[in-house]
Amino acid sequence: MMNSGVIAIGGQLIEAVEFLAPLRILICSRCNAPGHIKKDCKGEHDVCRRCGGNKIQGEHRECTIKCHHCNGNHESTSFECPLITEFRKELINKLKSKAHTLPLKVQLFIPTEFRTQGDKNNRILINNTKNACLQRQSQTTLLNGNLNLHEWPCLPRNANSQTHTTANSSSLNGNNIWNEMIKTQNEFNILKAKFDEQEINMMKRYNEQKIKLGSILSLMS
Repeated sequence: MMNSGVIAIGGQLIEAVEFLAPLRILICSRCNAPGHIKKDCKGEHDVCRRCGGNKIQGEHRECTIKCHHCNGNHESTSFECPLITEFRKELINKLKSKAHTLPLKVQLFIPTEFRTQGDKNNRILINNTKNACLQRQSQTTLLNGNLNLHEWPCLPRNANSQTHTTANSSSLNGNNIWNEMIKTQNEFNILKAKFDEQEINMMKRYNEQKIKLGSILSLMS
């Protein structure tokens, strides 16, 4: 149904456009460059993504939009920027080459411009490993050999890619990208654990107050 641009809900056909908000988790919120996060950024100040100026100086709600990566008429974190597009392309290609390392239940959406032509299953990137036991055995063997499962080889570059990257930015290191993803996941897990602990404490306090209130009402009745 999605191929025809409509989806059936409750007996009605509703027009739909394929959409998935792109993640900006690996774009630094300080310097607006891809490949690292703010806490690892070496920039001296926060850079406005609209005009490229120092956020502390001046007013940046209505400033002129001009990408400080390529001088284009867009924000520096926009996917219209060649630097951001090249970063996404490299990241997706790395994920494709290491699809077997993805969790078995994970499905990654591939943007239209990065899909392989002629491939019927080019919309979703998944781990095609059929036997989870064989995968775990393979991972154990690699770990015993002191190999790093998360270490990805550098992508081979053709002349066009080298020219484009040189004009916009230096090559992004694949290992750094993976490490940032692992760091972000760990931070998320820590925040989730804290949230769960706070939720449990709140429920305990609520139950205690409920018991106290019940005791007071029973004494008053």
